[in-house]
Parts: sequence; C-alpha cells; structure tokens
Amino acid sequence: RGLFVGESMTRGQRRRSRGKDKAKLSVPIDLVAVAAAAAGSLPAGAEQVWVAADASGRFSHKYQPTSKAEGPAWRVESAGHGRMIWGNTQEPTSVLAAVNHFYKLAGAIVHEVGVCPLEAVDSGITAAGLPLIGASPDCFLVYPDGGVEALEVKNHAPFRAGGSTWKSQRRGDFAFSDGGPFNQIATWHVPQVQLEMLCLGPQCRATNFMSCSATKGITIVRVARDDAYIAKMLEYARIFHAKFTLQKKAPPDNFAVDLYPDYLAFLDHTRRISDTAEVTANIKPTDVQRSPFNRRLFLD
Repeated sequence: RGLFVGESMTRGQRRRSRGKDKAKLSVPIDLVAVAAAAAGSLPAGAEQVWVAADASGRFSHKYQPTSKAEGPAWRVESAGHGRMIWGNTQEPTSVLAAVNHFYKLAGAIVHEVGVCPLEAVDSGITAAGLPLIGASPDCFLVYPDGGVEALEVKNHAPFRAGGSTWKSQRRGDFAFSDGGPFNQIATWHVPQVQLEMLCLGPQCRATNFMSCSATKGITIVRVARDDAYIAKMLEYARIFHAKFTLQKKAPPDNFAVDLYPDYLAFLDHTRRISDTAEVTANIKPTDVQRSPFNRRLFLD
C-alpha cells in the first residue's frame, strides 16, 4: 500500500484519534530545553544536527542527524486531506530554502511571524466600518537596507487519488503525480498576498510567492504591492460587513456583481497583477536542503 491510505475512519477510530491529538497538545513544555535553546546551548542528551559548512558549500549549515526523526502516521481520507497534510509538513523545508536563497542572494534575514492585525500597524487606513482584519504570511524578509517583503509558501502535493490499476483505485490508494512548480501566482492568491502586505505595514512593498514541488524544485514569483487594489478590497470588506455580518444574514449566490461597485473591473485588475508578477528565481531540486532520511514518497 502507499504511504497515504484512503479508507475512511470508523466513528470509534475518529474518537480515539482525537483523544491522541488532545494528549499530544497537553504535554507540558520543557522549559529547561526552551531556555537552553534561547541561550544558544543544548540540553543534556540533545543532538546537534546543524553544523556550520565551509564557504564553498551550497548551504551555510549542514543538516546531519544521526537517526530518522519519528513523526505521526496519518490516515488520509481524501485527496484534499492529503494535500493539506503535505502542505503543512513540507512548509519548513520550503522556508529553509528561502533562508538559504535570500541570504545568499542579498543578505536578507527570514523572520517567522504569526497573525499580523491591521490595527497594530500605522497604515493610514480609516477603521470605520471595517471588521477586525489580520493576515498571517508564512514569514517576512528584512534586507540589510531595512526593506521588508512578505513570504508566502505553497507546497504542491505530488499525489493524486487512484492507483495504476482498477483494484488499487477501488481501495483508495494514491499515485505519484508531480506537475512541478508554477511560474505564475494564481488569481485566487492575489487578494491573500495583497492583504499580507497591508498588514505588515506600509514599508512592505512586495510578496515573494514560493511555488514548491516535491521533486522539481521551487519557483519564486515576486508580487508588487498595489495600493489601489488594496483600497478596493477594503471598500468591498466594508460593504460585506454592513450588509451581511452585522445583520447576521447569509449572502445570496453571485451577490458580488450586483453589490460591489466596479466588480468586473476588479476581477480584471486581479488578472493583471497575476500576469505581471515577475519570476525572480528557479531553485533546482538539488538546491533544496532536505533531510538525508525520509527520501521515499511511498513506504512500499
């Protein structure tokens, strides 16, 4: 069988799985380990897996674990579920690729970040009529000159539903299908990255959108900030908030064309941003730093 198994869980299996997840979350934090890490030292018995590399290497540090890290076993119930798990588990590898690429290219430092509330930045936006707004880019970059850019990572799962035979398709197996990274940001991601730039503050003038494949490398697409586009998004947010959220009403189907001013022009604007975004890098698979373990996509 493949690594991802597609049979649905029984009610009892779901209950036990939720119990195990809750138990993992209830494990107390090892404050000694946290303090040691913050101080730059390792607690007793910990393994040093990052080793400084020489200047001629592709990466500034080598990852040298002595054993395979144990991770959770997932029961995947659909192709969509598998894509979600893949994206979550592969994001650290893609962020590491960004760390290596941007530091070597321009000396930029990659910073992790959580939710960025709009109210926390001096954006010059009038909050009247707006709901609470925030965004959560995967990371942000700070360049030596103080410039700031967002980083958004999308990992494309290399699996599709169905095996190569009728029998394997029936039992819910998955097959390998890696289409490679995309050279363009999809239109439905454009509002997301524009909102991330807004919530990081006026100094953030671009988002680096990383399209990451499993075996064919990474493409980086640079999306410039568009303040006119952001203003129109906020106008629509005010209208939606007033018409539906505050009145506790569900919006009808296809409401946007009739309710939002210049909505079709806004869609054209979205397409132009997608079409004019610039590909700035194609990172080869060999330049994506990975563990020497966990190389196989399937267990059998």
